[in-house]
Amino acid sequence: MDFNNSIEELTNKAEQGDPESQYILGTIYSENKDHNKAKYYLFKAALQNFGPAEYRFSWYAKNEKEEVEWLLRAASHDNGRASIELAKRYIDGVGLKKNKKKAVQFLEKAANLGYQFEVADIYEYKIHDLKKALKWYIKASENGCSDSQEALGEIYEFGRGVTIDYKEALKWYNKAIENGSVYAEFRKGIFYYFGRAVELDYKKAKELWEHVSEQKNHSISDHAKQWLGYLYFYGNGVEINFRKAFDYFKSSLDGCKWHHLNSMYMIGKMYEEGLGVEQNSEHALYWYKQAAGDVYEEYYEFCRKYDYPIIKKQGDETAQERLGEIYYFGEIVKQDYKKAYEYFQKSSDQGNSYSQLYLGMMYYYGYFVEKNTFEAFFYYKRAADQGIGLAMYLVASMYSIGDGVKKNESLADLWFERAANYFRKFK
Repeated sequence: MDFNNSIEELTNKAEQGDPESQYILGTIYSENKDHNKAKYYLFKAALQNFGPAEYRFSWYAKNEKEEVEWLLRAASHDNGRASIELAKRYIDGVGLKKNKKKAVQFLEKAANLGYQFEVADIYEYKIHDLKKALKWYIKASENGCSDSQEALGEIYEFGRGVTIDYKEALKWYNKAIENGSVYAEFRKGIFYYFGRAVELDYKKAKELWEHVSEQKNHSISDHAKQWLGYLYFYGNGVEINFRKAFDYFKSSLDGCKWHHLNSMYMIGKMYEEGLGVEQNSEHALYWYKQAAGDVYEEYYEFCRKYDYPIIKKQGDETAQERLGEIYYFGEIVKQDYKKAYEYFQKSSDQGNSYSQLYLGMMYYYGYFVEKNTFEAFFYYKRAADQGIGLAMYLVASMYSIGDGVKKNESLADLWFERAANYFRKFK
């Protein structure tokens, strides 16, 4: 039966009063932007207490009060989506007074109607009750929900409210893979790459990522391409091939560029050093700046176009640190301590130890900023605490003479010893 005949049949049934046909027809018109016809058929079905129609008709309510009334009607007729929406509104206080108890009541109702993953997600991210989140993630997972299995894998891999347990994480990722999860397949590749709960095996990681990278219209395929780029760049499990690495890094940007800032950094590095491509400082600078944050103007335009919430992004700390060096030393560009300071500060705010070392130097010698040995010590110490040998030596020196910090010979000896141990590794 072709589409027009299907519409005609649905229309006949809808006009005869069949609520399901009215709902389906209203949904079709809604998705095709014919909102007058959508409202007409959805309203007919909603008047017959057809829960899905009541929920969808709430989208066309004249005001927030009317919208809530339709949601309440839909929930009373066992529509799980309406219960989810009402729970969120009771949590956030949107159209309803905040009421956690009522929110939980609607969540439990939605879970019992089959929306266990959505309920678990709200418990974890909105109510911050991991115990209940785990309960519903596990129930949904036992019912074959790959989204919940992925979530459990992440919870145990990253230690979200629990002790990190790679074995448990891998168990859930494997279950998700059995249900066709491409994301879980990608994460399993990470486990082989780092040897988490399995023996380190770059070749198995490569096989998994190659399969994931071939998936069309799936955002995680771009992540797999990025990691394949690392394999070929560093020669892990394969012969070093900079051209292949470059191509993978470049193709990882085919989707959402702001997800792969480190690919941009690696492209910049390869242009700067002439690895896999002809050396080109101008291109290197462009890609470093993109990675450092310039790409986010495109991100903001995307969000404005589709009315998505704008989440402030920080940029890639390594790219910011490299740009700081470029401006600090006058490489590729004219020396500019002001720009160097700005990039080092952005990178340091994300915990980059080398940027902290450079900021210490700028404060110690008064480059762009007013000389301040106390600030210098602050940044040197942050870098030293992260294992930077030169920073350890500088911290020791400042303790030994009381420069930027109160003199303390015992701490000076401690840091001199740490610095010496660090540099002995390179003999």
